[in-house]
Amino acid sequence: YDLVWVRNAGGIGKTAPGQLYWAERFFDDSFKRYNWRLYPAGSSTPLVLNSVSGNAVVTSLAADDATLLKMAVKDLALSMGLRASFLAKTAAGEEGSSGHIHLSCWSDGRNAFRATTTSQSLPPVLLSAIAGVLDHLPAASLLLNPTINSYKRLVPGWFAPVNVSWGVENRSAAVRAIVHPKHPELCRLECRRPGADANPYLALAAVVASAADGIRREASPPPPVEGDAYTQTGLPELPGSLDSALRAFEADDVLRRALDERFSDYFATSRRWEIKAWQATVSEWERERYMRTV
Repeated sequence: YDLVWVRNAGGIGKTAPGQLYWAERFFDDSFKRYNWRLYPAGSSTPLVLNSVSGNAVVTSLAADDATLLKMAVKDLALSMGLRASFLAKTAAGEEGSSGHIHLSCWSDGRNAFRATTTSQSLPPVLLSAIAGVLDHLPAASLLLNPTINSYKRLVPGWFAPVNVSWGVENRSAAVRAIVHPKHPELCRLECRRPGADANPYLALAAVVASAADGIRREASPPPPVEGDAYTQTGLPELPGSLDSALRAFEADDVLRRALDERFSDYFATSRRWEIKAWQATVSEWERERYMRTV
C-alpha cells in the first residue's frame, strides 16, 4: 500500500518517532520477510508502506498478507488511540490511498516477463499480459475501485490513472512495465488502478484473470504512452464512477466467466445496492452548498 492514513478525533494524526518504532517492531517478521519500509512522507501523506522485496509471492499468499496487514494496522492504531483508514480518498486536495498490484509470471523457475535490455521490444508474454489487463480494465474497475469514494481518488493529475494506457516506467499510465535488465527476476507489470479500499483477493483475481486472458489470446497492446498520460488525447477513458464501472462489468462476459458467473452476479448486485444507498443519502456537502442558494 502506498498510503496509510492515520486519523484521530482532531483529523489526520501525526505519528511520533516512538510510535513509529513500536509499529515497526510489531510488524518485525513481515518487514524482514518482504524488506518493507515504513516512513513518514510529509504532511500530506502521514505514512507510506512500500515493498521493495525482489521475491515473487504466490498470488493467494500475497492476498493473505495484504488482508492481515490491513487488519493489524487497524488494531495497532486502535491500541494507540488512533484510527487507521484505507479509504481511497481521505482528504480533498491531497493524493489518495492506492493499492497497486505488481504481477510477474514464472515458468520453470524463471521470470517469463524478463527483459535483458530496455531498448529492445518487451517479451511477447509480457506484452500480451499488459494487453489483457488493458482490455478488461474498465470492467475490472468494479473490483479494483469498489466504493463510491474510490472514484474521488481517480482524477487527473493525482497519480491515479484515468484512461486505458500503458508505458515503460511511466507512472502516469494505468499499467507500467517495469524493466530491470541487470535483475531480470524483477521485471513485471504494475497495475496502478486499484485503491487501498479494494479487497485484495478480488483485486488480484481481476488482474490475474485479465492478464491470463491476454496471454491465452496472444493479444497485443496499443503503442506505449510516452510522457504524461493525463494529457494524451484519444485514449479510452476508464470509468469515473461506481455506476459506470458497474455497466462496464456487466458488459464484459469474459471477465465475468473468469471470476465465476454466480460470484459476478452477486458482486454486481452488492454494488448496485451500494449505489442505491448513496443515492438515498443527503450529504453535509449538499446541505452546506445548496441550503441557502436554492
